Amino acid sequence: MVRSEMVNFFKQQQQQPHHQQQQQQQQQQQQQQQQQQQQQVVSYYRSSTVDIQCKEWVFKARLFRLHIGDTIEHCIVKEVKADPVARSISFLGFERHYEGFVSEVFIPLTLLGLMACPAYHKGYHVELARPTVPVQFVGKEPPPPFLVDVSNLHYSPPYSAITLDSLQSQLPADGTARFSPSINPKEEIAWAYEIGTLPEVPLPADYKDPNFIDPSKELVD
Repeated sequence: MVRSEMVNFFKQQQQQPHHQQQQQQQQQQQQQQQQQQQQQVVSYYRSSTVDIQCKEWVFKARLFRLHIGDTIEHCIVKEVKADPVARSISFLGFERHYEGFVSEVFIPLTLLGLMACPAYHKGYHVELARPTVPVQFVGKEPPPPFLVDVSNLHYSPPYSAITLDSLQSQLPADGTARFSPSINPKEEIAWAYEIGTLPEVPLPADYKDPNFIDPSKELVD
């Protein structure tokens, strides 16, 4: 092999890795674009297995943008069929939301300030009394999750509680959202109590554990 041929050969060898790297980058970009497009499209009927806890209220606190052809529909979830044991979703039912019209969603509650809670430091149990609260809104978006601050919660027998009206300041200042009239403003949303001191309340006679109900709504033996 003459000198000029050797020079050309080594140049090609040096250029090949760079060319391959460019091809890999282009393929990665195409894959990312495809994934983004798939995430934007949400089907009305959807069956899948997910890696999160399938609590139906997780879906009911969000506004979904459904891309149907060239049309974008703003929707909220009104019906969920999920199996929390198998962590699978079998059905999601959507309802359109129009700005200026009332829609109701269940906004999650998040516990805040537990490590600074006086009751917690004294060994008492502190927890949320409920996972969500119903909220009616007329704006473009539902309000974000509410923060239940327990950093000043002290214990007094038989138990201490934080009520819903303490979250009033977290509603949008423009008045586009309010707590549903179906819930009492004095509803308890967080508790501090000593484990074993509260009397147990028997379950209703017709109570069915949702963890033992199959997709056909039949009780599993």
